[in-house]
Amino acid sequence: MSNEPEEPEASDEKPAKASVPWVALILILLVIPIVTIAVMQFVVIPKLVESLPAGEATAEDSAADDVPVPDAADHGGGGHGDEGEEGVAGNRMTFDELVTNLSNTKGSRFLRVSFEVLSRDHSLRSRVASKKSQVHDALITVLGNQTIEDIEGTGGRNKLRVGLISAINTALGQGVVEELYFLDLIIQ
Repeated sequence: MSNEPEEPEASDEKPAKASVPWVALILILLVIPIVTIAVMQFVVIPKLVESLPAGEATAEDSAADDVPVPDAADHGGGGHGDEGEEGVAGNRMTFDELVTNLSNTKGSRFLRVSFEVLSRDHSLRSRVASKKSQVHDALITVLGNQTIEDIEGTGGRNKLRVGLISAINTALGQGVVEELYFLDLIIQ
């Protein structure tokens, strides 16, 4: 035995190859997205639909609501079961395609909005018709004071909704409008 360090023996073995975790890869790329889509389709969306108020219009209903309906007189019965068209005709009004320039865009960007307002007052249509210019001016003023950041920011559409309800109620002289639903809101 000598004091010289021994060299490790060269072996014919190749270094171990890193194995690809195929199961984890398949799980991440295939199974998780499929499960997520299935849960959304069959669990989350049906629960959201159930939680919507019965009076809220859906996309399919809004096409039928665009047709002007004459004011219906309230006969005081209210228990007819088919209150759908007759009971809400006077308290629902659609404002179609209001267009205005957005603030702070130097006239290069504009906002187009359509919405429907609801009220318990059956004379909503006649009140708006009698003060059409004041209501239109109030709406254009609120819409024209909006910036892109105001609308796209957190809670921006709800702030716009509150502002439009307030503008209509101020123009009509009292709190007539209670709800507002956007049918179309486009920024260009």
